[in-house]
Amino acid sequence: MSLTNRIVRANFSAHEIHKETKNHPKISWKNRIGTLTFGDKKSTGLLQVADLGTYEVMRHITNYLFFDKKPRKSFEAFAATRNVAKIVIYDGKTLEKIVESKKAELAESFNDRS
Repeated sequence: MSLTNRIVRANFSAHEIHKETKNHPKISWKNRIGTLTFGDKKSTGLLQVADLGTYEVMRHITNYLFFDKKPRKSFEAFAATRNVAKIVIYDGKTLEKIVESKKAELAESFNDRS
């Protein structure tokens, strides 16, 4: 099978899984699933960095909380770049409060411009 055919099949499978997940009656958080987008390395570079950062942070948290493991070398390299100021875990209610606060700040800044 050619590379193009494999990519087409993978994209089709991803779209089908995405659609089924968004419409599954037993998935309570399906409203939080956004769109599915494909792109090349040049157009999705920042997304790849964010995805890698998220993966490393979640592995670090999981290992720390549940397995009492030392930080992974990849996480230490990521953290050493100093692009991460701090990592904080919030519960759902706290996140909602933060979002509402930021919305209020944004609305206020627009009112100040008028």
